Amino acid sequence: MKTLIFIKEKFLFVFLLLVILGISLFLQIYFPWKNVFQDPIRYAADDGVYHMRLVENMLLGNHFPKRIFFDPFTYFPYGTYIHWGPFYEYLLAVIIWLISLGKPTLDLINKIAPFYPPALGTLTVLVIYFIGKTLWGRWSGLMAALLAAISSSLLFRSLLGATDYHQAETLYSSLAMLFLILAVSHPRSQKFLFWTILSGASLALYFLVFKGALIFALIIFIILLLYYILEYLAKRQPTWALQSGIIIFTITLVAISLFFGHPDIFHARLYDFRFPVFLLSGIATFLLVGLLGDSFQKLNLKRIYLPLFLLIIGAVSLIVVKYAFPVLYTGTIEALKSINTASLPYARIRDLVAEMAPLTIGGAFETFSCLFYLSFLVWFYLIWRFIKKREAQDLVLIVWFLVAVIITGSIFPAIGLRRYSYYLAVVVSLFC
Repeated sequence: MKTLIFIKEKFLFVFLLLVILGISLFLQIYFPWKNVFQDPIRYAADDGVYHMRLVENMLLGNHFPKRIFFDPFTYFPYGTYIHWGPFYEYLLAVIIWLISLGKPTLDLINKIAPFYPPALGTLTVLVIYFIGKTLWGRWSGLMAALLAAISSSLLFRSLLGATDYHQAETLYSSLAMLFLILAVSHPRSQKFLFWTILSGASLALYFLVFKGALIFALIIFIILLLYYILEYLAKRQPTWALQSGIIIFTITLVAISLFFGHPDIFHARLYDFRFPVFLLSGIATFLLVGLLGDSFQKLNLKRIYLPLFLLIIGAVSLIVVKYAFPVLYTGTIEALKSINTASLPYARIRDLVAEMAPLTIGGAFETFSCLFYLSFLVWFYLIWRFIKKREAQDLVLIVWFLVAVIITGSIFPAIGLRRYSYYLAVVVSLFC
């Protein structure tokens, strides 16, 4: 009897999950259908059209699987180097090439490509379910998936024909966080290394789609370093946190190193010298903190000296970089400005480009309704629970939500872009 009840409950659960995924696909495909499948076909302007230009060039230009990194048809007569990673177009082109048995046509491309964003969007909903299930159980995962499936911020980026890479950003960043949560939840499990490698691979794919993945590299860096220091002060030493960071950053560095250049590492619009410097600095920091932690313990020094010593090293390093390597210092400041709309050189940029404007509290309420405020209640509860239990997965959520709020300009309008609201939508779905 118990077995029968278990089977029925499991069947109901799987059925509900499939219904939610079906709702996601329906909303993404049904309503835009007539607007997309016209003669000629209509992709979301303007970025979606250009991504399809790259896919068509790959498949019909007699050089598959190579993707161009310099486009002579932009900024005529000079041309420009493409500033985003190649994986978004690579994946779509490979799918079309396989379906066509190696003989793609423009007609077949236009029949398959519009479904690419909805497929990525539905996979994102599935990933959000697994994150919710890992954290709070499968029914919480179902609720998170349902909220994600109907979230306007996520839907807008995954509509039929919206062939821009933003939905891929959400998918791979969410995957990286899912595997990170699984890793930090089971640090002494045999699967710890497996989950860590998958987190690094997901972050690498994210970098190969969008170089702004540095935001999530920073999130992971803060989480692992902060957790180690807090535990160190509590007379525990979770070296696995530092090991995890080294593995994740190393995998990412190896992946993007395959695409250095275009034209060279100092002038590249894609991955310039800052990317290996940032990632190598992260790896070096993890190694240094581990070494200092062991040394301070052997010397029987007060544990509070570790964070103080790290602050001193950080300040000195910043001064050295500013005066000894001004190009690197300036490049770092420019990278930070990319999420600070108030620091852009164009005074009216927020009025000219809607997605460059901050989300603001009012915009967040319009987008997420009362769920936005409810998320803060959950966030404060997680802070309280982390103080009590010191569980690493709680710190992941705390930092993830805080950074998502900052980069969208929800609370501090001087910093952040409205376009990043899809990152916030993932965490809001999980919290509510």
